[in-house]
This record gives sequence, C-alpha cells and structure tokens, in this order.
Amino acid sequence: MNRQRDSHPGRISTGLLSTERHGRYLVLFVSLCSLGFLYPILGLGMYGLVAWNVAFWLVFIGGLRALIAKPKQRRAIGLLATFAVVAGIVALACYQSSDQGHGWVNITMSLLNLIVITFTTGLLLLDVMKGGEVTLDRIIGAGCVYVLLGLLFAFAYMTLHGFSDGALIAGRDSSLDREIPVLADYLYFSYVTLTTLGLGDITLTTMFGRLLVGVEAIVGQLYLTILVARLVGLHIVHTSHRERNDAPISTQRRKPTNVEER
Repeated sequence: MNRQRDSHPGRISTGLLSTERHGRYLVLFVSLCSLGFLYPILGLGMYGLVAWNVAFWLVFIGGLRALIAKPKQRRAIGLLATFAVVAGIVALACYQSSDQGHGWVNITMSLLNLIVITFTTGLLLLDVMKGGEVTLDRIIGAGCVYVLLGLLFAFAYMTLHGFSDGALIAGRDSSLDREIPVLADYLYFSYVTLTTLGLGDITLTTMFGRLLVGVEAIVGQLYLTILVARLVGLHIVHTSHRERNDAPISTQRRKPTNVEER
C-alpha cells in the first residue's frame, strides 16, 4: 500500500488510517500532573504562587507542542501565551501590594489565560475526536483535554471574580485571603464541579457564576460519555478494517471453476 504525506506535520497517512508522531502529549501530560502535585504549595503565599505559575506556563509549551494546527494558528496561540505570561508576571509583582488599583492586572491575566486555554483545548479536542487508530498517545491526549477543561473553567471563574469585585464566591474563610490566593479556591471548585462531586463548601453568589457552574457540570458529563463512545467506535472500526486486510487469501471465498461446476 502506498504511503502518502498528509498536510499536517508529524503525520503519515496510509489509506484510511494514519500514524501520528508519538509522544506529542508527553510534555503537556507531565506539566498538568505537576500542577496537581504542586497545588498544596499555593497555601505558602507568594512563593507557592510563583512556583505554581511557572509550572502552569509549562502547560502552554506542552499545549503548543501537542497541537497539530496551521502555522498561523500556532503563532497566534503562541503570541497570546506570551502576553499571558507577561501579564502573569506583572500580576505576581502586584500580588503583595495593598493598592486596589491593580485589579485590572488580574482581570487581564485571567482573561488571557482563559483565551489561550480555550483555543488550545478546542484544537486538541478536535484532534482527539478525529478518525484514525486509537493509540495510547490519543488516550493520554483525551485525559489532558479533560484536565484542561477544569483549568478553563477555573480561569473563567477568576475572570468573573475580577469583574464582580470579589463578590462571586461564598464560603471562603476571610482570614485566609492573603495566605491562600483565590485561584486555589477556584481550581478546587472547578474540578469539584467538573467531576460532579458538588461538595457545597464553596458556592457562587452571582447569576452568571451559577450559570457557568451548570455549564461546567454538563460539559464534564457529556465529555466523558461522548469520548468513551467515540474511542470505542474508532477502535471497533480500526480493528475490523485491520482484520480484513490481514485475512489470508485462502480464507476468502473462492470462485468455483468450470470443472467444479460440472
């Protein structure tokens, strides 16, 4: 069978099936795992917030490496990620300041992070759901998309938090406001909502916030349901196609000759 070069880099098409560059999601997977392991250090104040943000910026690198997109799309996401990192550095510099005039910095940082993660997650989701063989790399990519959805909604809450002057969240201990950044609460709340645990120790007070909670809960359930159905369907199709190609000629139905007909 003749191999044909696909239009996407790092992928070779062979008929209906394709083999992709292995390990595309490795950096993204490791960076997302590091975010989970580093979550407790957000309680260390400024130093923990800096360390967590550095690990978070590695997610941008992993996402860009995992993307199979047009050069213009990659450059656009890379440029937005650069702006998000710069805004994050400025926000960290203003974190210890008591000046209330720096709220727009946090809003800008959260909004840029939200935009970058939204585009990255959307493109990775299209890549995971497309046709082709179900490989370990694709399964890892599907897990990365699920974790990115939690980050996406966390920064959506952070953005709404900035626009609502901190009136979005209820149930937060005011004595911990300076020691534990509000980002830690929204990360926790987002994944509790995405996985439909709904512990209820933190709630959102605004109507837009409650609407977003409902959307995240629905997305979390639908994603897992549709993902499993899609991957199982692709695996069945690929397996049956491979069995037909690998079947020996002797097992195929043989056309009777003229002598046998007599």
